[in-house]
Amino acid sequence: MTESDTEATRQFAIGQRWLSETEPELGLGIVQRLGNRQVVVVFPSCGDIRTYAASSAPLHRIQLARGDPLETAHGLTTTIRDVRCDANGLLTYVTDDGRIPEQQLADHVAVSGPLDRLLQGRVDECATFSLRLRARRRLQRLQMSDARGFAGGRMALIPHQLYVASEVARRTVPRVLLADEVGLGKTIEASLIAHRLLVSGQISRVLFLVPEALVHQWFVELLRRFNITPAIYDHERCNDTSPPQEESNPFLNEQIILCPMELLAERFDYAQQAAEAGWDLVVIDEAHHLAWSPEDISPEYIVAEGLSRRTRGLLLLTATPEEIGPENHFARLRLLDPDRYWELAEYLKESVRYQAFCPIAERLAEGIELTAHDQSLLTGLGISINAPPHDQLRALLDRYGPGRAVFRNTRRRMRNFPKRHAHLYPLSPGEKVTWLADFLRARNREKVLLICHTKRQVTRVAEELATCLNVKTALFHENLTLIQRDRNAAWFSEPDGAQILLASEIGGEGRNFQFAHHLILFDLPDNPEVLEQRIGRLDRIGQTHDIHIHVPFEEGTPDAVLAQWYHQALNALEEPLHGAHAIYERFRDRLRSAETLLGTPEWDALARESKASKEAMEDQLRHGQDRLLELQSWDSDVAGGLANTIQAADRDRDLEQAVLELCDHFGVHVDDAAPRTYTLHPEHLFTDAFPVLTSDGLTATFDREKALGREEIEFLTWDHPMVTGAIELLLSSHDGTAAMGFWPTDTRKMLLLEVIFVLEASEAQNGHAHRFLPATPIRVAVDHDGRDVTGELVGAGFEEQLKEGRKHPVLNRREATRELVPIMLDAAEKIAQRISAPALTEALERLHTETDTEVERLEALRRINGHVPRAETDEWRERAVEIATTIEKAQLRLDAVRLIWCGPEG
Repeated sequence: MTESDTEATRQFAIGQRWLSETEPELGLGIVQRLGNRQVVVVFPSCGDIRTYAASSAPLHRIQLARGDPLETAHGLTTTIRDVRCDANGLLTYVTDDGRIPEQQLADHVAVSGPLDRLLQGRVDECATFSLRLRARRRLQRLQMSDARGFAGGRMALIPHQLYVASEVARRTVPRVLLADEVGLGKTIEASLIAHRLLVSGQISRVLFLVPEALVHQWFVELLRRFNITPAIYDHERCNDTSPPQEESNPFLNEQIILCPMELLAERFDYAQQAAEAGWDLVVIDEAHHLAWSPEDISPEYIVAEGLSRRTRGLLLLTATPEEIGPENHFARLRLLDPDRYWELAEYLKESVRYQAFCPIAERLAEGIELTAHDQSLLTGLGISINAPPHDQLRALLDRYGPGRAVFRNTRRRMRNFPKRHAHLYPLSPGEKVTWLADFLRARNREKVLLICHTKRQVTRVAEELATCLNVKTALFHENLTLIQRDRNAAWFSEPDGAQILLASEIGGEGRNFQFAHHLILFDLPDNPEVLEQRIGRLDRIGQTHDIHIHVPFEEGTPDAVLAQWYHQALNALEEPLHGAHAIYERFRDRLRSAETLLGTPEWDALARESKASKEAMEDQLRHGQDRLLELQSWDSDVAGGLANTIQAADRDRDLEQAVLELCDHFGVHVDDAAPRTYTLHPEHLFTDAFPVLTSDGLTATFDREKALGREEIEFLTWDHPMVTGAIELLLSSHDGTAAMGFWPTDTRKMLLLEVIFVLEASEAQNGHAHRFLPATPIRVAVDHDGRDVTGELVGAGFEEQLKEGRKHPVLNRREATRELVPIMLDAAEKIAQRISAPALTEALERLHTETDTEVERLEALRRINGHVPRAETDEWRERAVEIATTIEKAQLRLDAVRLIWCGPEG
């Protein structure tokens, strides 16, 4: 088929076949009526009728040519031998099966590829061809970018979070315990890891298991920060998707699922289905609830164990890894790597051995000159003393550190973290609520979080407070539904919302209230790790002010003892308490009988022993496993490099230009709202498939700082689904796949064919190949003799000089172009094949360099301390073989063609 927009072919006649340029899905139309400068066209395939202005109708004349296949409305398929045109402009096709008037053509038109579209005359503007080429090149850069999957998070670029995420995401089998202190961002780390792996195509199925009280918070964080929209599963969802009479698995119906751990712990049939569904990554929050002992295994641990055996990636999150003791910590490590952590006694011995290396690591980290003994020890360990200190430290930690399964960062390495100030209020019996009312009156514009043990206490405090003070009060306890809790928490966060949130103990775990700066501990937990969880609701990343911790207590009560013990002996209110579980276990029994000891020599002795125990524990951790964990959980050079890469992506003005171009192409109206900030309106949108944009429109910014301060504004990055989706929408369409151009020049006459091929590996075969061989556009131009003239189409204002060629008579010489263009295309493909060979070689070299480097490092680890199972190095080798096979099978695919006439105007 060919189409033409010449003036001759735009003379309509009743019975002619035309194709709608704007609605090709209507099929071939037949001119039904003419008059009043209008043309009426009926489309038999759908029964629709359209009326157009004859002078500007968006229609293409369908004219088949000699040699074309022809299909009639009755299903006859034949080949055209000749074409006749009568005086009225109606065509008759001469075939071996007789003469066929154009009215008898099938009502559909098959347009398969760029060449067909070009030869059929179904061409777009040159600007659309160029837009498609730019989109191809942008996608190529995106697929190779080191920032891919990291830049898209609506988050501050905090070094330790970036390092942990990058280190875990690069592993072939990411199975780690994220154990940063409370408030340092484990949720963000886990989400960022999942986002990186999802966006880069390395995983597709993810299960998030979290406490029921945190389901909505996780959903909001995943959606708001990372544009991940998980399906929330509960009893109703499982029952709806898996009726008893059907043998279906509800966990196979969604790719990304957010599920309360309680659901699976209570229903082992659901747990079995979840395990059988198969996941690329499982994320389990508050993993300290996975209790285990030889005598008693919790349902939560059983659920986690079943999933761990069937999933490749596993992330466990807990701020208190040893809260329930070393046995439970070891049991969680065994979930991650049962081959490595197989014997508790051996694990405990190993923990002691780490202390020998800590002083050297400490000196290397602090830039302190090593002693001769240090240098001798490093030499004996096979580490060059001539290497830079940073390299020596990485080698020491990599080969002799406490393992690769745990990441733990502490505030000790953080800069500018807010301080904690403790305020103790000894009161007479029955004065607490009165004190609270006075406290709120004095701070009537400040947000206050109050935590106590039980919902009964919450209710009682709320009732008594209401009798003596008119204050906006929100409640947060386990008897409220999740929706009620979320609404109350949201109301508390609003500037004009509740001044105080009264929370039971569930408010002390997982929830974030860093917009408040006052915490009231209305009673005290006897476990110092629970105390740290409470304080962590305010003392966390994102907190912009110092935190004031208020402890009202009645004299002569257990809380009076705990208040003095926490503050005077342990300083646990103003500084994080390390080794809290061991300290608690040692002094628990004596504390329970200490109510009458305050002010006595016995109390002084208890306080001194507690303080000494705390200092000894901190010294042990500072020079042992925790310190080594801390050193290997944050590499400032790696984190800084990634942060710089992300910042460069943030500053990339080509992203902004790309979005504006795509919006213009698809009919999205854009208004400036502020620097690098725009409002997008869909009123004139050409397609319902445009991603993310709703009928209400949206405001979007390319500025990270603005996005962090304005949650209602979309943060657009190369990772954002609107950006990637719009690029994919363009590249998956026919838009820009065929064009005709006229290059005016008085020096020569020449027919050119500009061809865009794409060299690509099959993602269906291997999802990792694009990192090494992205979909690579190869641009080639040949003249009518098949000579390579690509260089002549680059620079010198070529695009600016090029004019639309759809109406140029030379380009509409259908017989000539139908014979010549396929020959020119064959010549272009041979040139592209030569160009693609080095690209394949470079991709394989990048793959083998990365694989060899990582395998060598892992083999060194495994030879020396056994921290790396052989399976991990085997995984790297097997993956490299699979990716190499996929790259070697990469093929050129024709993506777009542009036919250009080069000659004088007129």
